[in-house]
Amino acid sequence: MVETLSAPDMAAFVQTLVGQAIETPTGRPNRVLVADGDQVLVGTEKSPEGRWVPVGWLQDAADRLWSAGELEISVASLGHRRTAFVAAVLQLLPGTIPSRPPRWIRLAEGATRSSDHD
Repeated sequence: MVETLSAPDMAAFVQTLVGQAIETPTGRPNRVLVADGDQVLVGTEKSPEGRWVPVGWLQDAADRLWSAGELEISVASLGHRRTAFVAAVLQLLPGTIPSRPPRWIRLAEGATRSSDHD
């Protein structure tokens, strides 16, 4: 029987990033200021006070990545302009491999959902 892969719970995972600066694939820092259930406050160089990003965007991207095994990182693919932040979070998940240049994120062979983030 083939095991079905399921994406991590992104609301739980983003909680582990609060207070951290994470680097986008293009090298710009984003700081996770607050994770509040269904949204996360993200500070950037342009908006250090932060802007809210729906956790649903992260979950949708993770679900698509785990379903297809790869995900294009672009506004056209993801449907919103916070693609750099979404990519920054996804590339921190165990079993993900960002491409260079940063246009795709793929799952490593045999990647599974981590119990650390359930």
